[in-house]
This record gives sequence, structure tokens and C-alpha cells, in this order.
Amino acid sequence: MKMCEALAQTGQNVTLLCIKNKNENVDIFPHYGVEKIFDIKFFPMLKIPGNNLYNPLTVLSAGIYLLVCSIYILFDRSASVYTRDPYGAFALAMLGQKFVWEIHELPSSKFKNFLFTKVLKSNAVVMIVCISEKMKSLLFSQFGFIENYVKTMVAHDGATPSNEILKPRYELRKELDLPQNSFMAGYTGNLFSGRGIELIFEIAEKLQDVTFVIVGGHDEDLTRLRGILEKGSFSNIDLHGFQPPYLIPSYLKAFDILLMPYQKKVSLRGNKRDTSEFMSPMKMFEYMASGKPIISSRLPVLMEVLNHEHNALLAGPDVASEWVLAVTLLKENRQLGERLAAKAREDVMNYTWEERAGSVLKHWGIT
Repeated sequence: MKMCEALAQTGQNVTLLCIKNKNENVDIFPHYGVEKIFDIKFFPMLKIPGNNLYNPLTVLSAGIYLLVCSIYILFDRSASVYTRDPYGAFALAMLGQKFVWEIHELPSSKFKNFLFTKVLKSNAVVMIVCISEKMKSLLFSQFGFIENYVKTMVAHDGATPSNEILKPRYELRKELDLPQNSFMAGYTGNLFSGRGIELIFEIAEKLQDVTFVIVGGHDEDLTRLRGILEKGSFSNIDLHGFQPPYLIPSYLKAFDILLMPYQKKVSLRGNKRDTSEFMSPMKMFEYMASGKPIISSRLPVLMEVLNHEHNALLAGPDVASEWVLAVTLLKENRQLGERLAAKAREDVMNYTWEERAGSVLKHWGIT
């Protein structure tokens, strides 16, 4: 949604093709906090019970959805097509439709490897967008044949620093049901394996004078975490569950410091895929844009953007003592936090959605 908004802000006529979820009755533009300056075309896809992605009915339903989307695109051969879905990329490649492919994952199975190879060997891919330098390196290592004939660029995820929250912190804390007088360390995002939630619990147990707020997760995640809370002495952990994207900037403004405790192995979608080597978390850029100091795991791919004691404090992903020291340091030295936050906000201006969209269009050859 943010990338569509940014592309539209450059003057492009943008239409987003996506699945229509019949159970959602939300106004999608304000839900994501974006301007209604592009179109959305919804296509239905059957909801198959269970989480088995290889269920024949799931595969059939997804195939029909992709076919309908592809036919819609083929009716306008003059359209410039951009996708981040590997299955959508495969469908477009088989139909001979030229497109740009933004890659967010690398193949982790023989089937995915076959799919990537077919797409990358087609003549349909006019440009590849990688979300980190490490991803580009790994992609070239795994599919060396693309290096000489497919245009490739790196574009990290982004943020929108212009979304300034003007309300004072005490008012935001009241609206969000947060304690007024606590020093507050916040985390926002998914609760999948490798996001460091267990590490937050470990830090919280050692720092009882700090309130730790976790925003995100669905019912099954929260049930699991509440079970952990009941077994320990965690009166300083506050679970706020899933919140609509437009509210996240308000939460970030209400916190004192922000935590990004990614582990050495990070999973997506049911704990099946490790992305720790090449990820570019949107959370990182949203944190940088918030004007609050960040403590992040010391992972090489995150250090493409974050630098210790420059725009963040970095700690070992599995060394709780380093996190305790970092939280304590920021609690006691507010000037350090202000300096790190100001530098992060300055640096994130190189990673705005507007900058990203402009860079992609420039490399694509669209003005």
C-alpha cells in the first residue's frame, strides 16, 4: 500500500491488484494510513480451511486467482507491471507479460527453486528489485546466469517521516491505555519465531522498573504469550495485540525507546522460512522515522542501515545482558537517546517511500 501511494505521488496511474477478503469490512485506505490516490482492483479467492499451502484445493484456488489477474493485465498490454509475488511472477512469465519483480524471499525448496529458475530464465523480467545488498549477493550466487542480462537494483523497505504525530505523549498514552509515568520500551510487529519476543521477556524479568509493551500478534500468539506471563513474574509486560497500521506511529511516539530483537534465524508464515540473512524490515525504517532511540540486534543485514552508537545501539541477538545494559543506558542517559534518535531520523530520509519509488522508476526507465 505504501509503495503504491509513493508511486502514485510521482504522477503514475497506479492500480493495485489483490485478493478480496470477504470477512473484511474495513475502509482499506485509512486502515493503512495512505491517501486514496490509486485504484484497487479486488479479485476473489476461495478461503480453504487450514494452513496447508499445498492442499490441492488451495493450489487450485490460488491458480484461478492468478489466472484472472493475469488475464486482466493482458487486456492492457501497454501497462507497466510490478509484482512482489513469486507465483504472480511465474504466471506473468508464462504468459510473456513484461514486468519488474521485487523479491522478498529466496527459494527454500526444490519447487520454489524450479519456479525462480523458470521466471528468471524467461524474457519477461525487465528488472529485479532486491530488498538488501545481501539478498542481491545471495541471488547472484544462487542464480549466477542472471548477473549479465537482468537489470538489478537494491531498494530497502521504507517509511513515511512526514506522518508527524502532533499530540503530546501523555495524551497518546491515555488514548492507547498505556501507563503515564513509566519508562516504556516498545515492540511493534509480528510475533513469529525469531522476532525475539522471548528475549524481551528475559530482559523484562531483569528490569522491573521498565514497562515493556508488545504491540502485534493474533489470538494464537497472544494465548501463547499470556501462558508464559502466568507462569512467571511479569507485571511489567503489557500485551496490546494486533493494531491497525494507522495506529502504529502513535504507539511509537508514546514509547521512550524501541526494541528490534531479531534472532539469528527469523521465520515468516508459519515458521517455515529463514530470512535473517537478507531481510529489510519495514519496522526498522518506521522506528527510525519515529524520533525515538532504537536498540537492535547486531545482525549484518541490519547493519547495512544501522550503526552502533551512531543511529542506534546494537546488541547480540542472544545476549540478554547486552540488552539489559543498553536499556539501562538509554533510561539513564536521555541525551544519548535524543542524539541517536535525531541521527536515525536524519538517516531515514534516504529511505522514504518517495525516495524508493523514484529510484525504482529511474532504474526502470519510467519518468
